[in-house]
Amino acid sequence: MIAFFHVVIDVPPRQSNRVTFRRYEFENFMESLAFVNLVSEIAESANHHPDINFGWGYAELRTMTHDRGGVTDVDFDLVEKIDRISKQQFS
Repeated sequence: MIAFFHVVIDVPPRQSNRVTFRRYEFENFMESLAFVNLVSEIAESANHHPDINFGWGYAELRTMTHDRGGVTDVDFDLVEKIDRISKQQFS
């Protein structure tokens, strides 16, 4: 079972104006790791790489388009792909 939420948050000005944040929750560490590996494949194929933090039962993704200084359609497209595939794999 996968649970998640998504928000766009403000971050310090030296980094960017905005970044997407998404947290996914899993049953255990191995599911979190499998999810991160799946995300890495999606990110490589899209050539757009989120910052990933994960541990026992969770994974957190932050995305932004660095050369644009914030969130763009590229970020939302990546999150949508990750959501779609993760629901198929982990629901």
